Amino acid sequence: TSLEGGGQRGSHNTSVDAFLVAETVDGRLRAYLFEWKYAEHYLSARPDYKGEGRSGDTRRRRYADLYHASYSSFDTSVVPDMDEFLYEPFYQIMRQRLLADRMVRQGELGVDEAKVVIVVPERNWPYRSVAAAGMSASPPLAARFPHLNTVESVMRAALRDPAMQFDIVAPAAMLGAVHRDHPVETAPWASYWRERYGV
Repeated sequence: TSLEGGGQRGSHNTSVDAFLVAETVDGRLRAYLFEWKYAEHYLSARPDYKGEGRSGDTRRRRYADLYHASYSSFDTSVVPDMDEFLYEPFYQIMRQRLLADRMVRQGELGVDEAKVVIVVPERNWPYRSVAAAGMSASPPLAARFPHLNTVESVMRAALRDPAMQFDIVAPAAMLGAVHRDHPVETAPWASYWRERYGV
């Protein structure tokens, strides 16, 4: 599915690195939208605000109605202005969460619910942190939630049902959980992860 239409990955589309649908223990179908972040980080002295100019107007035109829709995962009583998310990594996460909302709304692949999962090493604090050394990934969100230090905690504060809708996990934790429950089936995959990523 796409929020914007078009066909080339990365061009006028919201995409994810991996996607799967699983049946929950209570028989519901849940979509998982995965994004991997190994070395990326967005803390800088001058955050890139994506709300300026014609591009900013286009972004608001594409996403504002979805952000404020009755079925949106975002709690607009907590963060009423979508512009606060127009900084990375929040902008990408917001788009993916809105994509997940739309999938559920349209019943794509029969899913009843959807969760966005960011896979990032525990030691990648430049990605996980909202602010460090006087720099901020999103100055408005950092100001709104001065007591919250991580991207995960800010996203959870902004969502209606954070446990169901969003998570950040370390690659080692995800690999460990899957390999523990299915050691034989996942042995080659686990071996590749350990060799390639050192987890």
